Amino acid sequence: YHIDHFRPKGRIKELDKTFREGYWWLAFRWENYRISGQLLNVKKSDLFPLNGGNPAICCNDNIRDDDCLKLESPILLDPCISEDAWLISFYENGEATHAEGIDNIDEFRVEKTIEIYGLNRVKRLVENRMDKWNECLMEILSYQNASGPQPLKQVLRASAKNNLKKMVRYESEFSSVALSCLKRFAPDSLYNQVIN
Repeated sequence: YHIDHFRPKGRIKELDKTFREGYWWLAFRWENYRISGQLLNVKKSDLFPLNGGNPAICCNDNIRDDDCLKLESPILLDPCISEDAWLISFYENGEATHAEGIDNIDEFRVEKTIEIYGLNRVKRLVENRMDKWNECLMEILSYQNASGPQPLKQVLRASAKNNLKKMVRYESEFSSVALSCLKRFAPDSLYNQVIN
């Protein structure tokens, strides 16, 4: 894994291939660091395009810098912002896509994030997501198809429900893929039990 800056410190490459000054004043701020896979980080490089192209201005004051950054409109989704994380969803084949029901601006941001990070470029990553999807789907089907005497049926459903809860935990690998599968295929009653 790489640890790198979300907002590049040296220089910024825009979508039109022009460059501007980087966020040098954030070089040592821990809030600007993100853990990334090597291939995704190399693909991103210095790209950090903005909607409207209005970069934050350095104030050399941590409190005011944070306020300046809140006024910025990055195109890249920030995995540390939960509202951004909810914008991505996944297909059954493991490919990343935008969540349903989002506006055109957020849809554009998701598409550019997928393109810039190459989220569908690494075959093994896509395959791992597909495996997680299938694992989740099997648990949903196990829940729905539980049969036999009532006590056995309750045990089988409880087991499937607990496995699904583990899959969608924030700290679980590919939890967002499992959540996408759960949203798409689980009956509302199961979805509500797993999420709540």
